[in-house]
Amino acid sequence: MRIEDVFDLCEENVGKFIKYCKAKPEDSKEDISIAYSYVDDDGKLEPRTSMPMSKTRYNKQKDRIVSMLGQIKRIHEYEEDLSENTAVLDFIDLQTKYDGTRWTNDPTFTLYLFLLGNEGGFFDAFRKGKDGIYRTDLRRAMIPIRPMESPKDPKLVKRFPTKREPADD
Repeated sequence: MRIEDVFDLCEENVGKFIKYCKAKPEDSKEDISIAYSYVDDDGKLEPRTSMPMSKTRYNKQKDRIVSMLGQIKRIHEYEEDLSENTAVLDFIDLQTKYDGTRWTNDPTFTLYLFLLGNEGGFFDAFRKGKDGIYRTDLRRAMIPIRPMESPKDPKLVKRFPTKREPADD
């Protein structure tokens, strides 16, 4: 991944990626896939919370989407503590960035971020627990998603040191 591919996790960027990746009438049937977010009480995918997406456009933006997913606080916590308690991701976890700030309070944008993540195969659809909270297994996501800082954070620059050309003599 390049530093240019790191996008800040915010409503504006999530909205842009959803708009870009969402299937359009001119897309071929072979290029369209359906991203689901929930499994209903009977274990079936819930069509009301799904979105058709263009595989081609999604794959062009996948690294950038991963950079936003890597800014989720739970991703950072999971990297530090590999216990069972941190192996789940709640729907509300998707709203909190690594620094503890909320990037959105709007459940629509939270759902959009989840759909973007699920389209890439990073998450299973959320399942409703006995306590009524929707969760998904985070262990699968941690293979391709790494903790990431916002492009505005000075820590990020340390991850991507600039290559210095040797000085001309």
